[in-house]
Amino acid sequence: MKRLLWMLPLLFAGMTAAAQNQDMARLGTYMSNGEFVVGTAETVLAADITVRCEKIVCGPYARYAQKFLGLRAPLTDKTVYTVADAAIALMPGERYVTAGELPASTCRVESYETGLQTDRLDMTETDLQTAARNAAAAIFSLRKHRLDLISGEAGENVFGAGLPVALERLDRLEQEYLELFLGRRVVTTETRRFRVTPAEGKLQQIVCRFSPDVGLLPANDLTGDIVLLQYEPQGMAVDEAGVRPTSSTIPYRIAALTRCSLIAAGQEQAAQVLPVFQFGRTIALQIPRNR
Repeated sequence: MKRLLWMLPLLFAGMTAAAQNQDMARLGTYMSNGEFVVGTAETVLAADITVRCEKIVCGPYARYAQKFLGLRAPLTDKTVYTVADAAIALMPGERYVTAGELPASTCRVESYETGLQTDRLDMTETDLQTAARNAAAAIFSLRKHRLDLISGEAGENVFGAGLPVALERLDRLEQEYLELFLGRRVVTTETRRFRVTPAEGKLQQIVCRFSPDVGLLPANDLTGDIVLLQYEPQGMAVDEAGVRPTSSTIPYRIAALTRCSLIAAGQEQAAQVLPVFQFGRTIALQIPRNR
């Protein structure tokens, strides 16, 4: 009877810690609903990383943009990757907060590639500078035509529904000419999910690597900077001194509430407090006896 009374504070402390951490799992082999169950306690995390890719394709008349249009244009092709967003959660199927569906990849094209140079109106061979001058002249001519339509100077034949259609066509032609100078800009975003199993005693893990020139890379590719998961377990309220599993006790693993933060491109991209078994404690609860 004295032994049972001595164990009650430990039982209460264990249950209190479990309530605070909201997650506990029974360990070992036991019967449940008539079947043998092997109890384990392991938390698996989902790290979702969204990368933005901006690709700039130089136009054939780029070096003449300043001279004929007064605009600065990129003179070389360039592709730049940046980390746009990130999220951390428990893998689907785990208890409590779980990762949702990955967002769909997106693509935004700010100007459209044309297969034929818009300024090519005949078979006459011209040098690049002359072709650029002709294209610039066509841009200014289109702008004058648009202004004439808007102001009514173009006559009375374009009115009603035909006016928006004509203006849209002029805008599209001007965009195609501008593309010859300013090039194309294509922006895409893609999200990848990484499955991460924390290791007991290790407070940092490499998820993958990242390069501004290539994007996300495998963890073993040393050409990129590391993308790191850092763990900060919060203190547990259970004192394990003197608590040892015996034939009269049941071992339970209590997950530790842990701040999980994702570090990429030198900045913290996401942080979440989650129950992680690997940083928790094992307690022994007394088996109730029938008197």
